[in-house]
Amino acid sequence: MPAIQVNDLANANSNEPIDVMVLQCLRAITKLSKHLVKVPEINLHSAIDVLVEKSPGDLYPQSDIEVLLRSNELCGAVEYQEKYYAPLNIILDEEVVWPMPRRIFPPN
Repeated sequence: MPAIQVNDLANANSNEPIDVMVLQCLRAITKLSKHLVKVPEINLHSAIDVLVEKSPGDLYPQSDIEVLLRSNELCGAVEYQEKYYAPLNIILDEEVVWPMPRRIFPPN
């Protein structure tokens, strides 16, 4: 495994908005996945070992990930699953118009 420096993140803090940090993290993950998809499966383990030296820009900072995980603006795992599996309440435009529009032609 690569020797990645681990910092004390108890007081991790960032001045950037959460939505900007999420976009930057997703971009870094996309770059990392594009880099790793080019590597043959046989060499994947060695490519991961030298990832820190070859493409350090593709790794998102650990302190920023800690800020995202501690953020109250983002859903936790349980809350995300509840929202994901909950049915959508879709309201058509016709249902919110008052009085209800009358149809001139009868339905066929």
